[in-house]
Amino acid sequence: MFGSFRIDSYGGDRLPDGSSTPQSRAVAKRNENRKKIWTRRSRTGCLTCRGRRVKCGEEKPHCERCVKGSFECGYLLPEPPEDAPVLPDHLAPESIVSQHRQAAKIFDGLISRRQTLSPELDPPYWDFMEPHAPPQFGLVTEPLFSDEVHPANFVGRTLASFIKMRSLQLGRPIRLDKDPEFKALRLSCSRNMLDLVELVKFFMAGGKMKENNYIYSCFYTLCRLSLPLHWQQWHGHIRGSVTYVKLIGGPTAMFRARRKFGSPIGFSRLMSEAIMFSTTTPAIMQISDYNDFLDRDMREILSAEFDCDLPAPLDLRIAIWHINRLRFEAALGVPLAKLTPRVHCQMEEIDDAVVDVWVAKNPVYGLDQTMALARIFRVAIRLFALLTLPRPAMCSWARSATQHHRVHGLDAYNGLRLAQRKELIQRMQDLFPKLHYQPNLRWPMVVAGVALVDGPAEEKDFVSSSLLTIWQQPIVTCGPQQCRDILHKFWESGKTEWDDCFTQPVSC
Repeated sequence: MFGSFRIDSYGGDRLPDGSSTPQSRAVAKRNENRKKIWTRRSRTGCLTCRGRRVKCGEEKPHCERCVKGSFECGYLLPEPPEDAPVLPDHLAPESIVSQHRQAAKIFDGLISRRQTLSPELDPPYWDFMEPHAPPQFGLVTEPLFSDEVHPANFVGRTLASFIKMRSLQLGRPIRLDKDPEFKALRLSCSRNMLDLVELVKFFMAGGKMKENNYIYSCFYTLCRLSLPLHWQQWHGHIRGSVTYVKLIGGPTAMFRARRKFGSPIGFSRLMSEAIMFSTTTPAIMQISDYNDFLDRDMREILSAEFDCDLPAPLDLRIAIWHINRLRFEAALGVPLAKLTPRVHCQMEEIDDAVVDVWVAKNPVYGLDQTMALARIFRVAIRLFALLTLPRPAMCSWARSATQHHRVHGLDAYNGLRLAQRKELIQRMQDLFPKLHYQPNLRWPMVVAGVALVDGPAEEKDFVSSSLLTIWQQPIVTCGPQQCRDILHKFWESGKTEWDDCFTQPVSC
């Protein structure tokens, strides 16, 4: 029976006379019908449709597809004015130095001018701002412009601070891509981004200031300045910074060439925030450009600076990165059989993370509060994994994790989920009122908020009021308030899954 067929070099079934079989002809017809029709990709559609890779009707100010799907709709920044500077491919160091000196004189004059408030403030805004900083950050002084503190970089961060202060005055986060009354402010941000991009190109071409290259600091400022815009903006800046690091040889080369490429602290801050932002991003929409970094490289990157927003041992911060990567792979359709052993291994790593040694070496907020923070983050990360990783893999781990307390009368997964949620809420209720720097708990509050979808109203009120208090801190971005608004909608929606809560990227 098998001798009447042969497999040709293309893998098809053929009869001895060389003709195809009816089965192979049927398969070929189906494949022909399923052939992908390629179309030219639009560059004028809204950012949301382009990110979701769907056709955009290009209606403005909001396209019909986003309106029907309840998505946030946004378009790119407007075209720069005719008098905007044209960025050349190569910048001479002399031009940057002269521009820097000229800008410094202008900014000195603006700082000393008479302070007259206006409905729409003119840049650079900081002369109308009252300095704010927690006591542990030391004395706040006027900026000293030098080759190491470029005006464009300083103005970018000051603009970001002004947007936050204006948001506090309005009682809501400002969205520069949606609020028409802030057109002038949006234009100021656009111009400053052009200045920063010019500075980045100068550094990429080998330019230096005082024998240093401050490109990482510029990348970080670009990301912070773009947070009030559409998520595609800050996604793009994070991806651009990762691409640059890969172009110079990767993280290892970056740390080896400190004098040539400058201090990587700005990149460390950017990666720490990118990992945290990925937790409040749909799994399939995460930034995956740095997922191929080696563990030792990511450890060196994150250990370059103490992160006040993630005050946890390095093992636990790496665990968040691993969980995000597992979420992304699951969304791509990696078989569950391959993911389950890695999920179990990841949960064991969370349990095995050494907390005491880290607290002894980093008593930033005192031994007691630092220890309490580390324990809160361990519970929050474990709960984050329970809520986001593939449910069958987490159920099998929950059945074997007999060392953890669980609520009786429920299945292993839900019993463990509710127990972890209860422990997290109790620990945060005990620590939050006496915490020196309350934004330490911004991320655990968000995790608890999603877990409380079926929780009691008083605990939801605690999370909501705590996120509001955190957002009201002057040096914190608008992310906590955005997450707070999203959580309220999520609690009322009747949905339960993490990606049902965060349907678009949010900078928590």
